[in-house]
Amino acid sequence: MQKACDSHPAQILKLLALTALLVFIPGCSNRHIIYHQTALSRDYTYVTFSRDTAPYVHQGQVGGEHSTFIKVLGFQGDCFTIEMQQKGDAGFTVYTEGGQIEQGGSLYRVSVNALSDLFTIEISALNYGDYALTITKGHD
Repeated sequence: MQKACDSHPAQILKLLALTALLVFIPGCSNRHIIYHQTALSRDYTYVTFSRDTAPYVHQGQVGGEHSTFIKVLGFQGDCFTIEMQQKGDAGFTVYTEGGQIEQGGSLYRVSVNALSDLFTIEISALNYGDYALTITKGHD
């Protein structure tokens, strides 16, 4: 009787190759996301830059009753730039309890002053809009 862990070596290699392919295809894996929840009219995505310092891009569609919330974990001294490109009337607002927000047009800058902060980006639209939100991490 053959055990499950004694599978044929060729099958194991195919599985490893497929796993590696899925991890390295853009969009199949995002090292920024630590948790995602989709509710009836709200989406929540929690992101961190501890595993990947590249900009995080979140694309989607909002409108009517639907809103998207992105919660970003930052630590004292971190600085984040947030900007959005959109089609339609999508817009965003940034909220923080442990940081300072500067806004210039459609660009926000969040500086984390507290030991840590989980600031929120709320994306919504009165009608409907497609968007691409980019969050870039830097340091003060």
